[in-house]
Amino acid sequence: MILLNGEAFSECHAENEIRPKDPIRCHDCGHRILYKKRCRKLMVYDAR
Repeated sequence: MILLNGEAFSECHAENEIRPKDPIRCHDCGHRILYKKRCRKLMVYDAR
């Protein structure tokens, strides 16, 4: 998964902040596959 305008990490486990105009690439190792960080807070959706 790719996360734009937030934090992501790659195989080297370095955290990266990606902005919309930045290339999808790890800043430390240059790896092109980034994974989305899991959020820890509870997501609640109301169905109406």
